[in-house]
Amino acid sequence: MNGIIVDGSGNPWFKANIAIEDGRISAISRHEYFNAERVIDASGLIVAPGFIDIHSHSDVTLLVDPLAESKVMQGVTLEVVGNCGSSAAPVVGDFAVKRMRRRLAEYNLNLEWSSVGEYLSFMERRGVSVNVAMLVGHGQIRSCVMGFEAREPTLSELEEMKLLLRDSLEDGAFGMSSGLVYAPGRFAKTDELVELCRVVAEYNGLYATHIRGERETIIEAVSEALYIAEKSGVRLQLSHHPPKIGAYGKSVETLKMIEDARGKGLDVACDFHPYTAGSTSLSALLPAWAQEGGFEKIIERLKDPVTRVKIREDMIREPIPGPGPCGLVKRGLWNMIFLSECNVNKDLIGKSFDEIARLRGKDPFEAYFDILLEENLSGSIIGFYYDENDIRNVAVSPYSMVGSDGYALAPRGVLVREGGHPRSYSTFPMVIRKYVRGESRSELLYDRGDKIMSLETAIMKMTSLPASRLNIHDRGLIRVGFQADICIFDYNRISDLSTYYNPQVFPVGVEYVIVNGVIVVDRGRHTGAKPGKVLRHRKLFYKD
Repeated sequence: MNGIIVDGSGNPWFKANIAIEDGRISAISRHEYFNAERVIDASGLIVAPGFIDIHSHSDVTLLVDPLAESKVMQGVTLEVVGNCGSSAAPVVGDFAVKRMRRRLAEYNLNLEWSSVGEYLSFMERRGVSVNVAMLVGHGQIRSCVMGFEAREPTLSELEEMKLLLRDSLEDGAFGMSSGLVYAPGRFAKTDELVELCRVVAEYNGLYATHIRGERETIIEAVSEALYIAEKSGVRLQLSHHPPKIGAYGKSVETLKMIEDARGKGLDVACDFHPYTAGSTSLSALLPAWAQEGGFEKIIERLKDPVTRVKIREDMIREPIPGPGPCGLVKRGLWNMIFLSECNVNKDLIGKSFDEIARLRGKDPFEAYFDILLEENLSGSIIGFYYDENDIRNVAVSPYSMVGSDGYALAPRGVLVREGGHPRSYSTFPMVIRKYVRGESRSELLYDRGDKIMSLETAIMKMTSLPASRLNIHDRGLIRVGFQADICIFDYNRISDLSTYYNPQVFPVGVEYVIVNGVIVVDRGRHTGAKPGKVLRHRKLFYKD
C-alpha cells in the first residue's frame, strides 16, 4: 500500500494501493485499502513491474541453482535464455550430446533431456524463483545436424534443421537466436538464416541476433539482419547493439537504419547493457577456421607450433569478424582484455593478458594459447571495447530495451565466478543509478553517469517493451488481471555495488520482489521461494 506506481507504460507515476489474489493483480485503487494476509507498506518506495531480462545466458545456471539470486535480487522476475545462438536444447546427434555433456560436467549436472520440451519440463520439475522464457539457439540446432563444420548444409541437412526448429517452437520456444561471430553460427550464410527465420515467422516468434560483425563491418552486419527480416517476415531483435571498437560513433547510422526499416514495415528493435566492457568465452578469440570441428580439433591445433603461428596471423588479420575483444587483439590492446573466469589459473583472474604475458615471460599470444590449453578451453574473458557515447545513443532510442547479457549466479558453490562480469548482479539497478539519477561510480572503470532518461522511460525499457517483443501480454505492466510480477525499490538508494574486480555483490535498494504473487525478496533478503513459471510461446496471441 501507499506505493509510488511506475506502471511500465512510460506514463507518469501515481500513488495507489495494489491487491494481489491468486498470483494476479486483482485491484488498484488510489483511495481504498484492502484486507490481506500480508500488507507491504511501500510508502516512499517505487512499485514497478518486475524487470524482464530479454538477453540472458542462464540456460544451465538456473538448473544448478534455481534461486536465481544474482538476477532476482536486482528486481528481475523473467529471464529470457538461449541467446547468441546458444541454448541448452535441443540435444541430438553424437557431436551435440558430447558437447553438452562436457558443458554440464562443469556444474556436476547430467544430461537428462533431448528436446526443448523435455528441457523446459526438467526445469519445471526442479522449480525456479523467476519466470523463464526460452529462445532456441541457431548454433545449437546447427551443431545437432552438422557439428562444427564450416560449410553450407545440404538440402536434407537444412530440412533437418528446420524440423528441429519447428519442433522447438511447437514445444514453446519464443523464437530463435543466432551468434554469427561464434562457431558454428559464423559458418552459416545468409540464405540458411532466411530459410530458418521463415519457420520462426510462421510462429510469430522473435529472431534475436548477435550480428555477424559489431565493429568494422557493423553496417554490413545490420544490413544482413534487416535483409533476413525482410525476406523471411520475422520479427528482429538486434542483441547488445551498441557498436564496439572499430565502429565507434556508428550508432547514429545503425539507429537510423532501424528507424528507416521500421518505416518500411519491418518489426525491429534492439537491447543494450550499460557497461563499457563485455564478456565472452576464453576460446572466442580464435579465428573461425581454428574452431572448426570442435573441442578435439581446437586442442590439436593449439598444440602444433606451426599452426599457432597461422592462428596468430589470422587473429591480427581477422578475415572473418569475431566478437568484440577480437578488435582489441588486432590492435595489440591485450592490456584491455582480462581473464575473468577459469578453473586452473585462479591466481591470474582479474589480470590483463598483457600482465599475464609479462609474468610468464612470453608474448600475449603465446600466453593466451597456453592458458587455453591449461584450462581445457574453459573460462571467460572481459574486454573494454564499448564506447560510452554509443551506449547512450542506443539507450535513449525508442526502440531499445535493457538486457544484461549475463547469468543467474550465486556468490557460493559452483556458480561462484571469481572475477566474472558485474552485469550478472547489477545491470538493472545500474541503469537507474547511471542514466536516471545521473550518478557515476569511481570504483567502476570508465563509468560516467548522466541523466538521459526519466524513471518512467527506464522502467518501460525493463518491463513492457521486452514483454511486447516476446508477445507476453499479461506481464510487464501494473494492470488489473496481469500476473503479479512486481519490484519494489527505494529510488534514492537503488544502486549497483559490483565491480569488475569484485562482481559478486548484490545491489542495494531493492526491498521486495514478487513473482506470480509470491514474495521472493523480502526486505532485501531472498526468501527461498520458487514460484517462477516456465513460459511457453504459442503461435497466436493468448492469455494464460
